[in-house]
Amino acid sequence: MGIKRFFREHGIILLLFLIVSIIYTLPLFMHFSSLGILDWDLWMFYNEAARKSILEFKQIPLWNPYYCGGNILLAHPESQIFSLVFLFVLIFGTLVGIKIAVLIHLFIGLLGMYFLARYFKLPLFAAIAAAFVYMLSAPFSMRVGIGHFSYLALGFYPLAFLFFLKARHQWKYAIASSALLALAFFTGAVYELFFFIFFILLYSILKSLSEKNARYLFIALFIYLVFFLIASIKLVPLLDFVNDNPRAASFSVEEGTSVSDLFDYVTKSISVNRYYDTENPAPPDAPRWWEGMLGLGAITFIFLVLGLFACWKKDKVFIFTTAFFIALSLGNYFPINLWKLIHYFPPFSSFYVISRTHIILLFCFSLLVGFGFSLILDRFTPKKFHTATAIILLSILGGSLWLMNQPLLSDAVGLEIPSLNYSPFFYQTVNVTKYNGISSSSHYLTILENKGDLTCFEQIRGETSVSAIPREFSSYKGEAYLSSGENTKYVYFSPRKIIIETNTSVEDVLVLNQNYANGWRSSVGKPFNYNGLLAVHVSPGFSRVEFSYFSERFLVGAILSFVSLLLIVLFIIGWKRKMLFLFMLICVFFTFFYIYGIQKHAAVPSFYETLKNDNNNYAIIELPLTTPLPRAFLFYNEFHGKEVLWHHNSQKLTYKLFLIKKIFFADDAIDSKQAGDILNQDTNKDTFSILNYYNVKKIIFHKKWYGSHIDWLIFSGPASPYNYSKYKDWYGNEHYNKTKAFLDSSFQQIYEDEDVIVYNVPENNNRESFMIMGDGWSWQETDFDGKTFNWMGKKTSLNIIAFDSNKKMLQIATKYTFNGNRTLQVYHDGEPVYSTIVIGKQGLSVPLILHKGENLIELRSKEGCDKPSSVSESRDKRCLSLAIMDIRLT
Repeated sequence: MGIKRFFREHGIILLLFLIVSIIYTLPLFMHFSSLGILDWDLWMFYNEAARKSILEFKQIPLWNPYYCGGNILLAHPESQIFSLVFLFVLIFGTLVGIKIAVLIHLFIGLLGMYFLARYFKLPLFAAIAAAFVYMLSAPFSMRVGIGHFSYLALGFYPLAFLFFLKARHQWKYAIASSALLALAFFTGAVYELFFFIFFILLYSILKSLSEKNARYLFIALFIYLVFFLIASIKLVPLLDFVNDNPRAASFSVEEGTSVSDLFDYVTKSISVNRYYDTENPAPPDAPRWWEGMLGLGAITFIFLVLGLFACWKKDKVFIFTTAFFIALSLGNYFPINLWKLIHYFPPFSSFYVISRTHIILLFCFSLLVGFGFSLILDRFTPKKFHTATAIILLSILGGSLWLMNQPLLSDAVGLEIPSLNYSPFFYQTVNVTKYNGISSSSHYLTILENKGDLTCFEQIRGETSVSAIPREFSSYKGEAYLSSGENTKYVYFSPRKIIIETNTSVEDVLVLNQNYANGWRSSVGKPFNYNGLLAVHVSPGFSRVEFSYFSERFLVGAILSFVSLLLIVLFIIGWKRKMLFLFMLICVFFTFFYIYGIQKHAAVPSFYETLKNDNNNYAIIELPLTTPLPRAFLFYNEFHGKEVLWHHNSQKLTYKLFLIKKIFFADDAIDSKQAGDILNQDTNKDTFSILNYYNVKKIIFHKKWYGSHIDWLIFSGPASPYNYSKYKDWYGNEHYNKTKAFLDSSFQQIYEDEDVIVYNVPENNNRESFMIMGDGWSWQETDFDGKTFNWMGKKTSLNIIAFDSNKKMLQIATKYTFNGNRTLQVYHDGEPVYSTIVIGKQGLSVPLILHKGENLIELRSKEGCDKPSSVSESRDKRCLSLAIMDIRLT
């Protein structure tokens, strides 16, 4: 089809979607100089670092000295250097360019889903309905609102799937599909992209089986092959980096989304500002609200249900594929935990947010809504009223989506760039300029000030983590210094090239205040790791030392991408396709061998081999219990195949872990006060009962804290529920000594080397009942006397673990009632066992007859709960009934 014919046939649709895109994104441009909340700063920073490298220094943006003391840039999964986003950033500047990119990607997504729906023979208005649902629902506006710009890649998936389907007749469409997947990858998409790739693979397998013809499967594999070749310029250095710095995420495999939660995700949307309200902060265990929300609405849900029946007749494979991803998103709420199953395979083994599968559900649901829309027009509408009915239904559908989700953009965009303090000389700092509003970081402001921001929190870092020293620390010796203390002169600084002049009387070590990485070279010798920093030996006398960074993996990837373009052209014109296909395969196999053939291994304590060879099934605890830093705590989930009980800030807080952490003195006095655990029980007395119940057989005590001085500073910040500063200089400090003394006196030491001490956990026959907090509790608060308490809503729960049948008393200390007296009802495994009227602060004793195993205790307010915002001028929208000070089991 020629361009003129295309515009003649689809001009009205193009104009409609363009108008919708402009009006929908208007809040971004009405606040022209403002940016959005949370991660806007981070993604603008990535783009600004690349833009600065290209335009100011005329360099390929491979290294980012402005982040974490020096980090990868092009190879970073979220870099957007080869994307449409970055094209607009280069032309219009970072802030304006990103806003324009949002508009363009919204338009592409609307158009793509429209054409995909038309391919499925849906009528005009039904196809428009599918497009509206796909791009005007919550994921796009919510992710844009909080700055997750990798989700702009949503615009490419419908066209990629359309070209996959059309490739059955012409192979050139397979190449177009590959190119769109590569564009999505260049946009920074990782999670949703690989879920979408998995979706196409599953669909192609089922389609091939249903038609008893493997053509669809071959097309899918060919698309992946070409995608790999096109994306190699970024994919090869990324794979190499991930290979050297793997990301542990196996703790997430027990996640799941209940059917009721999934229904809420589909039918509801949530205001963005609810979650950064400083007067009503979200609890520490609140789910990450943006992850699963689809925001289709009840009206759209009706079309969706009807679409299931309509699509069943036209494409059963699509229904089965959709059903699979629904089951996958349920995780452990489905009889077969498919989420756990796919974690055995890369790249899913490094994924830990199950609700990101909902992007695939959005894709499927949108098309099904189009089928449902078409069914209503065909079955329930007279032909002469088709157009009028379609316009009315489309207005209702689009209007409901607009009212639910467009405010997410309006609510989010409101951060202004404050006054900046530009530095003529680059230096590393932790004293960063802050926004007057909620933002996950201040990296963008810091790069505008020509400084390096060491207050990073992301896991994507090199093996030395954050080793650069901020200027505010007493240990700071400058951005370049000689180990002897003699003077150096900083001649030139750029992201990938630094020139230093030295004049020393003895052979010395020149140190740069940048994290060490393998890609660095120098004019006087091979750089080496000097306490995590980049260093090189210099000879006596005057030296002019030039440091430069270049990645061989980038060169390999770039060559592969450019060669692939030539191969693609030859393939399209039909030149010896079988030979070209074979050559493509050889290129991919060579690349994988290049990356993984000579694999680097982290130094692993020898005891891990013993664990790996132990076929018994049990859990272990690694101390200190902390967030796994890059490479440092790689052992926690690698090499031994045992379950590890640990905590990660991105994981929903679990009271099981609070309880276990209380056992060890290294984590005393922080969990119950800062993380909301109000249960009062003697963990010294119950230690073995708790450990035995969770099948803990080994405790591995690490002698080394692998984090840097910046890591402990960051983890000690107000956003963290834990005080990680105790781990600074871990070996031999107060917390180390207390923990080791407790372990030595309580457990049997079976192994020790320079890295770890290992203890056996013995079986204990005198097992005590203990409690775990369940669902429904609000976060912990403190009264004017410094006493802590937790609000309960209409219903909360506890789990009491008993090792035999016995009688116990549940002692409950109440603090307040909200909005009048409350009747507290206590249920044991669903049966009422106690009821009393609570008027304020008082103690209650509830007799219980416990059975062996888990006993579910529910605390219910007979009168329900009330929102402070409904009875006063408070902005607190929690539903509250009773405040509980303490719960004991006696």
